[in-house]
Formats: sequence, structure tokens, C-alpha cells
Amino acid sequence: MQEKKPWYKPSWAWFVLALPLIAILGCINLIWLAGKHNDGAVADDYTRTGDEVTQVVARDQFAARLGLRAEGGIDEHGQVHFTLNQTAAGPLQLRLIHPTVAANDQQIVLKDMGAQNWQGQLAHPLGEARWEMALVDGKNQWRLRGQIKPGQKTGWLLQPRP
Repeated sequence: MQEKKPWYKPSWAWFVLALPLIAILGCINLIWLAGKHNDGAVADDYTRTGDEVTQVVARDQFAARLGLRAEGGIDEHGQVHFTLNQTAAGPLQLRLIHPTVAANDQQIVLKDMGAQNWQGQLAHPLGEARWEMALVDGKNQWRLRGQIKPGQKTGWLLQPRP
């Protein structure tokens, strides 16, 4: 007669148990990570109507009707400069929105330097990320938007998005 081994002695039993245990541990780890790292809120104009979330684009449409555009860049000292294609009442506010970390977002007040040129100072360097930009007038009536690619120092283009 053959001696019966306890259930935990054969190696196949541990293999069968290891798969669900790894899945459970991985799930616990992901729940912990989700709780520890907050993704932050979306930094744009959205409104909730019932169960539908809609983006508010009135300021973009107003900028399009005015025909506004801006081009700019940054120098080695962190000075941001923009040239608008028409005169605008200031001060202007530039929002630099980090794609993943809301704590890295920056708001810069641009001062009128004359001849449709505007300038401001970064609070801290941008780093190597793709940034969203939003340029808003002092009365919050219009908005121009654009993107900065990683390492791009010049050729920033801001225009209304429909």
C-alpha cells in the first residue's frame, strides 16, 4: 500500500496555488498605488450637465472671431515672450499645464512690452515633457491654446481651438 502524502508536499499544488496568490497580491498593490498617487483634476473648461460632460469653448470661439494668434518661446534665463498678431488689453495670463502632474502647472502674468510683445518669467524650468499652454486675456473673454514639445524653446504657436 502506498503512503498518502499531505496536500502541500507535491510541487504541482504550490504551482496551482501560486497563480491566484500572485493575482491577489498584484491587485492589492495596484489598489495601494491608486490610493497613494492622486492623478489630479483636468485643467480645462468643462461643465457637467446631467450625465454628460461638455467642454466649454466660448472663449476659444471668441478668439477665433477676433482672429487672434500668438507666437513665442523662452530664452535661457526662463523669460517667456510672445508676440500677438493684434493689440490686446492686458495683463495676459499664460497657463502652462503639465500632462500628468498638476503640482507642476505654472501661471505666468505677461506684461506688455509694446508693439504687441508680451513677456513674463517662469517660476521653475519646464523640464522634458509635453506641455499644454493657454493664453488668456485679463477679462477672461478669449483664450488661445497650444502645445510645447519636449525641448522646444522657440516656435510656440497659440491659436484658438474650435
